[in-house]
Amino acid sequence: MARPVWEVVGGSESGGILVRSGQSIKSEAESTRLAHGAVVEEVHKIGDRLRYKLKSGSGPIEGWISVKASGKELAVPTRAEVDDLHTDSGRAALDQPSARGSPEDATGPLAAWNAMRDKLFASPAAVSTIKEAKPWIVPAKPGTSPPARARLVIFDWTGNRGGAGSFHGGDVRSNWQRWLSESATSSHFWEVCKVELPGRGMRPKEANATSAEEVAAAVADALGRIGPPAAQVFFGVSFGSIIAYETAALLTDRGQPPLGLVTVSAEHPRWGGRGRGAGESYGPTKNMSDTAFETMLRDKKGTDMVLGMPGEMKTRALAAIRADMQMEELYAQNAAEPVRLPFPIVAFRGKECPQVAREDVDPWLQCTALGAGSPSRIVELESELHPTPEQHWLSDWYLCQGEASAKAMLKTVAQEFGSAER
Repeated sequence: MARPVWEVVGGSESGGILVRSGQSIKSEAESTRLAHGAVVEEVHKIGDRLRYKLKSGSGPIEGWISVKASGKELAVPTRAEVDDLHTDSGRAALDQPSARGSPEDATGPLAAWNAMRDKLFASPAAVSTIKEAKPWIVPAKPGTSPPARARLVIFDWTGNRGGAGSFHGGDVRSNWQRWLSESATSSHFWEVCKVELPGRGMRPKEANATSAEEVAAAVADALGRIGPPAAQVFFGVSFGSIIAYETAALLTDRGQPPLGLVTVSAEHPRWGGRGRGAGESYGPTKNMSDTAFETMLRDKKGTDMVLGMPGEMKTRALAAIRADMQMEELYAQNAAEPVRLPFPIVAFRGKECPQVAREDVDPWLQCTALGAGSPSRIVELESELHPTPEQHWLSDWYLCQGEASAKAMLKTVAQEFGSAER
């Protein structure tokens, strides 16, 4: 399929539009501009940033431009393409479930993934040795792990850029194993575990991590120590999706890719807004005073329980939230080109989510070599959680807390990556 083609419509009064060497708007600017009226071919698109190759007109042969700035269009598509993730037709394609068994899938990445999946599930259910992965990987629900054929690894997140927690909510979370089993052909099909970061859970006295890459390396090593089941699906919430993505990339390099990646309420890996700190004028969170940090959390709402904790408990909880926010900001500074992974990605977003824009979720499908509909896609859900006087921050961002949305996500996991009927 032909790549989307764009025409430069901005820069008529300034000699063209600015071209930079990298995706970041802080990367080095080229000495010449891309002329008004130039036509370029899309190589990669992240939000409003476009990597291009020049087809006609004058300017740098290749580079990065902004297609929109301050609400003004600088470049526009010259024709509708399904693989343009920001057109109505493109979005319709991204939202479609998989079309398994079509003739064009006989070879290529999808065929390779299906072969890997069939091989993984050829083995019988086995008792996990998850204890070998401590302290980084622990059961999502305390107790023994039953024999299983697949493992769901949850990458939770606390920071939420300073708002309420993400996967927290014991009443809903305690049912995940059962809901997965209800959608599978066997009650002992899924093992559910979670990543436990330093400074929380059973690791309260350990120093909080501040590097996503270091966490991903430690988690990848821990997962490498676990025995069967070998089929693993990563389930990331908010920035936990990024850690899951980085962990998956490391395991892929080691020849041990997971079966799939599920992201929830998360912007794509190269989202530019991740680098904005919580300080004044988006200054670094690490430079904020304790008083300013607490004031910011109180204003954003959702952390009243933490702010009301006594003494040392409050100090540890606030340190964990601050460390998580710093980790996001640091990750943005080290942004690199996205890796196209050899398995599907399913990205969930709240239908009316006030925090995560649809255009910042769509590029997740550029991180899989399989393409949209294979079964990679964007799925928008309603959490059915409504604001109350006590919890007025509730919204469609909280898909893991809403029972209906949590069940819908787990059903998708079971259908696309497990043994439920398709």
